[in-house]
Amino acid sequence: MSVDQIDRFIRLESERFRLLLQHKINQQIRVLLNQIENRTRVLFQQKDEEIASTNMRTIQLEQLLKKLEMENQKRKRAVEENQAMVASLSHALDEMREKLLASANDAESSNNNVRIGEDDASDFGNNKKRKKMRMICQICNSRISCVLLLPCRHLCSCKSCASALEFCPVCNATKKASIEAVIS
Repeated sequence: MSVDQIDRFIRLESERFRLLLQHKINQQIRVLLNQIENRTRVLFQQKDEEIASTNMRTIQLEQLLKKLEMENQKRKRAVEENQAMVASLSHALDEMREKLLASANDAESSNNNVRIGEDDASDFGNNKKRKKMRMICQICNSRISCVLLLPCRHLCSCKSCASALEFCPVCNATKKASIEAVIS
């Protein structure tokens, strides 16, 4: 074998070795890329699941927030209605006190009169009868009205009839609540 042949053989073997080495490097790179790709795919899948879970939790929290806001608004409305009812009842109570005070003054002034004419006596009797007729329960017509219906504030029912009422017998308003009025 000559030197040229040996050189050529060494060059061929070097080239074959280089190609083989390049082929092995390419295989290793493909294997590494596949591993990285698989791992990345798994990580992306986990992150997608986390995002979906977070989105579901966000939706649940938004729904809870809306529900709480609605409950808060209902409570505010109820408080406002109750405050209005308290103010209304306070006003009605003040009016009733004034009427009672006025009727007590009228009774006192009528006791101070020595003689009452027959016409005056019959008018007084009719007024008393009319007042008593207004105080009779509008449902059973036998007991005295002692229940104030809300929100209309009509005093038109006795305690036993009021429990069965859904609407005011005077104005047909829906009964939301009732209060027993103590009238002495």
